[in-house]
Amino acid sequence: MQCELRPIEMDFQRYFWDWMLLLPTQQEARSILRKIRIVISEAVPTARETISEKMPAFALERTFVYFAAFKNHIGSYPPVKNAELKVRLAHFANAKGNLKFPIAEPFLYALVAVVALALSNQYQREKQ
Repeated sequence: MQCELRPIEMDFQRYFWDWMLLLPTQQEARSILRKIRIVISEAVPTARETISEKMPAFALERTFVYFAAFKNHIGSYPPVKNAELKVRLAHFANAKGNLKFPIAEPFLYALVAVVALALSNQYQREKQ
């Protein structure tokens, strides 16, 4: 199915659902992505949703977290720098520190909220 991609300024909800229809992933991944949007919105209520690098993302003044579905996992970018949190995330981190949450395992939404909050704080510190 082909879909015309729209500029960010247009209705984000419509754009997000158009993007979701383009995903070659199973319904379970789509359900996880929907819940991730809610979890991040609640964890960082001042953030706005956007599409960046062709992925759903959240931004303050600039994008601080991206997420996307793949065949076997949900990815979250960029890596967190908080040393304690990196230890908690070691099981999910790849060589670059980006996170891969397996779709086949129970999804850890609370951990996604912690990551989003840490990345928003990380962004705020880097901005200063």
